[in-house]
Amino acid sequence: MDEMSTPTISPKVCGGLLSKTLPEVIETDRELGHFADALETLDRLDRELKPEEKLLEALLSRLIADYDKKVELPQLPPHKTIAFLMEQRGLKQADLLPGRWGETNSSVLPLPGWISYTEKGAT
Repeated sequence: MDEMSTPTISPKVCGGLLSKTLPEVIETDRELGHFADALETLDRLDRELKPEEKLLEALLSRLIADYDKKVELPQLPPHKTIAFLMEQRGLKQADLLPGRWGETNSSVLPLPGWISYTEKGAT
């Protein structure tokens, strides 16, 4: 078999992954959350995905994308969208910063409408 061939998918391994995840057409936000969590778990693996995991990743991505096309999202200003996503993931503004505090560049400036903190307190 040459190097460019398609990797072999194990029906047993694939069946095991599918039986744990039970992917189906997403109809509710709760189902979306379940499949998004499963996809995030795959994304956080600290190794290259096995062929069966790549297959599940592609399936979950398609199901989520299909659901997203059906759901109409409100139009929000970018800073409110970021604030919402951060709240959903339990992140703070500092979690967005690369490097160390005290660097002077645009990445460390607060977003418009957010409270700015100084040595004297909130401004």
